[in-house]
Amino acid sequence: HFLDELPNSGLEPTSLHISALDYEIHLKSGGEIIWPRKADLEHVYSNLTSFLVSPSIKSDKTFLNKLRTLDLRTEDKVFYTFRE
Repeated sequence: HFLDELPNSGLEPTSLHISALDYEIHLKSGGEIIWPRKADLEHVYSNLTSFLVSPSIKSDKTFLNKLRTLDLRTEDKVFYTFRE
């Protein structure tokens, strides 16, 4: 369900990598989303969508194309980096 909902947020997953501690979704745009395996997916998705609909993110039409990483490993926080 989590993967199916991502396109509704403008994110197009291409692959999923599972490590000992984290999940990583690789996106068509070249970025990735990381979250801990122990996390509740509903909570992760809620944090992610809240972040993506925030006015500062939504106003930057190129945000998803510049994105390198959306890091959801810290509870109730989203850290991001851009590609150079």
